[in-house]
Amino acid sequence: MKNMMIALTLILASTATVAVAQDGQNSASTSQMATYGKQTAMQPAKDRKLRGSLAFTGVFTRQWTVDQPGVNDRLLAGWGVMPEINFTKRLGLQADFVSSYTNGAYPGVSKLSMMAGPRYTLNPRWRGTPFVFGEAGETRTGIGRNMFGTQTHPGIDWNPTASAGLGFDVNLTPRFGLEFVPAEWTGERFDYNGQWQNNYQARFGFVFNLR
Repeated sequence: MKNMMIALTLILASTATVAVAQDGQNSASTSQMATYGKQTAMQPAKDRKLRGSLAFTGVFTRQWTVDQPGVNDRLLAGWGVMPEINFTKRLGLQADFVSSYTNGAYPGVSKLSMMAGPRYTLNPRWRGTPFVFGEAGETRTGIGRNMFGTQTHPGIDWNPTASAGLGFDVNLTPRFGLEFVPAEWTGERFDYNGQWQNNYQARFGFVFNLR
């Protein structure tokens, strides 16, 4: 009887030892699987990097003038900087800084526009990638004196501005390309008379892809 009790005790002890060992192995395996699953779940977020670009362009503007007798439009030239960031392959946000001026007519005009708005890429797989955009912001307009030395408008004024256009990015390398905006409408509302001035703009320059 005593020998049977000893044998039974040894069997139970061996069974418990094996169970503990198996439980330890299962816990380690579960821990490893959890760690791997956590790393796998985090991997897409790590690889999901924001992409964007920075464009430097020359800007041509045909400005339809408001309330200037005998002057229907004038031509302005200047430069623009357009940084943008993409949240998805198609949808992004861009800022727009444009400085333009003319000295070949009286009164002379200078403009500094600061705008921002959404940008939508129509087909990111094309080499000549088309995009559309819409913006809103402010324009600092300075109007000089006319040829008779008088000034019929406020010298410097900040006016609400809106813009919309169609452009193309043509990548020459993965990081560098050309940007062409053949059609852009820019509207400026003058505070002193409440009228909107509608302008046509076009721009061409370089774009650097930030990836």
